[in-house]
Amino acid sequence: MKNPFIFGGVVSGEAFCDREEELTELLRAARNGQNVVLHSPRRFGKTSLIRRALDQAASQGLLTLYVDLYPAVSKQKFLDLYAGALARSLSGGLESIAGTLRRLLPKLIPKVVVQADGAPTFEFDYDRSTPITPHLDDLLEAMHVRAGRAGVNAVVVFDEFQEIVAYEDDEIERQMRSHFQHHPDVSYFFLGSRRHLMRDLFDNPNRPLYRSARHLPLGPLPSEALRAFIQGRFEQTGFSIAPEAVEDLIRACQGHPYYAQLLCHLLWDRCLETRTVEAPHVSEALSDALRREEGVFVTLWDALSRKQRQVLMALSREPAGQVFSAAYLKRHGLGSASSVQKALSALADRELIDRTNGDYAIPDLLFRRWIASQ
Repeated sequence: MKNPFIFGGVVSGEAFCDREEELTELLRAARNGQNVVLHSPRRFGKTSLIRRALDQAASQGLLTLYVDLYPAVSKQKFLDLYAGALARSLSGGLESIAGTLRRLLPKLIPKVVVQADGAPTFEFDYDRSTPITPHLDDLLEAMHVRAGRAGVNAVVVFDEFQEIVAYEDDEIERQMRSHFQHHPDVSYFFLGSRRHLMRDLFDNPNRPLYRSARHLPLGPLPSEALRAFIQGRFEQTGFSIAPEAVEDLIRACQGHPYYAQLLCHLLWDRCLETRTVEAPHVSEALSDALRREEGVFVTLWDALSRKQRQVLMALSREPAGQVFSAAYLKRHGLGSASSVQKALSALADRELIDRTNGDYAIPDLLFRRWIASQ
């Protein structure tokens, strides 16, 4: 029997937990041509949620396009990835798709390439020594043109959108603003896991995309939904789980989707022989999870300065809104406020800490537990 709890990749179907409110908001935005910035800490299920939203949008007759920008190390790579995603979104035979691409992207030359698994895909030729602006103009208009011809709305998703911050200039952002503001029939969803970069892209008045999309932060899963999910998934595979064990799980994972799935996965494997989960098993699963992640945590820890480690040690024991107060600094032996500020800035750049409602905290709950145990 297959373990019903899935982690580490895109989660779909019955393995997906809740997010009904966010899903409703995303679908409403897609139907109404609104742009959305979806951001959250790492491993909060942004991609799983957006894939589910795209599937439902397509079932309702909308055109959809998903672009993963994680490999987009340059503007040329951005162009290649966007054009490739556009090609994959088209239906029909290879000749039909090639014809559509030539009409949508007349300055690019599509060619069929057979992948290692034998499946055909498209790549594009163009003069890479010349500016990409003309090619970018066609590409950024493509989904608007498709939506207009089909008489339907469309939704385009840019995953890991913060990668464009590293480009040599803001041409991509400027061109997006210039084109997208004239596309009432296309919704653009921007996903990012580095929240301070995403906020700067859309909240900084000096950036082209300033206030061009509304924010939809992805928070922890509601306890009620998580409780029903955990009980249901165990019971569907013939397990009995004690109410105390469920509550211990909810307290342990704090609504974090990845860690909820991970802990339940480990519990399911641990209790497979008896198919009975009791409260003590949750502590054992937590220990298993910490051992599983320890190699990653050690690598992170070794790369930090002594002051950064001190700050993390303090935050693992006491999240703080008044981290610069004399009492907090003295209580945790942190030294001067200026040195703590420098450490906090470096840790925030690495997404190891977050500031929510004025409080500094470590968002990765297992990393926080691991640090506190040192």
